[in-house]
Amino acid sequence: MIYRYQLRLFQGIMLKNKKILITGAGGFIGSHLTEELLKHDNFVVLIDNFNDYYDGKEKQLNDIIENYKLHENYELYKDDLLNSSVYNR
Repeated sequence: MIYRYQLRLFQGIMLKNKKILITGAGGFIGSHLTEELLKHDNFVVLIDNFNDYYDGKEKQLNDIIENYKLHENYELYKDDLLNSSVYNR
């Protein structure tokens, strides 16, 4: 129910050929959002610390990127947003 509502809410927003930052990119939501954004030719900047809270997060994200063969359309940073060096990139 909520998912269908969200689709209708964002139908008018064009997310194509944009540069988009995703934090928590290896998680469930981040990895699926990455998949959808890459389908629409967006450049995606991914940040995740890939902690061991969830098993297989890095593999899940790598599988998505491999499936779409869009190696030039993303940058992946394995870092934590609490680390101030992330903001200097």
